[in-house]
Amino acid sequence: MGKIGSYKSKRYLKSRKKLSYEDRKPLEIDKRAVKNLNNIVKHSCAKVVISSAWRIFGEDNMRKYLNERGFKGEIIGMTTTEQLGERGDQIQKWLDDNSNLDIENFIIIDDSCDMAHLGYKLVRTFSYRGLTKEKTIDAMGMLDYNYIKEVK
Repeated sequence: MGKIGSYKSKRYLKSRKKLSYEDRKPLEIDKRAVKNLNNIVKHSCAKVVISSAWRIFGEDNMRKYLNERGFKGEIIGMTTTEQLGERGDQIQKWLDDNSNLDIENFIIIDDSCDMAHLGYKLVRTFSYRGLTKEKTIDAMGMLDYNYIKEVK
């Protein structure tokens, strides 16, 4: 299980200020970050669960936004918007509610660090850079996949 974090970068935000909020939203997703996420999904067979604040737009809209930016993976759910404490608590609730999926391993890709007891699963990105190649290597390492040669 992966988590879609904030893949927007300041470069994208600056260039899109003249657009309406709804028109701008999918364009805030950095295509390079999506390409890196696609590499993680392709090589690890990971599925994606969205726990980003963007989940307020709904699962269908998130699929649409990500697909418009080139995402090739599978979104299998979203965490609750219910306030349960930290983001890690919301992720844990999703894991508990979906225990029938027999998830063996997962990572969290996010630019926030409010992961409570799941902090050791976090690949922390930075909102102004998004999911970089370096963070992609970190993610693949946490998923026990030797990916370094393919990224370089």
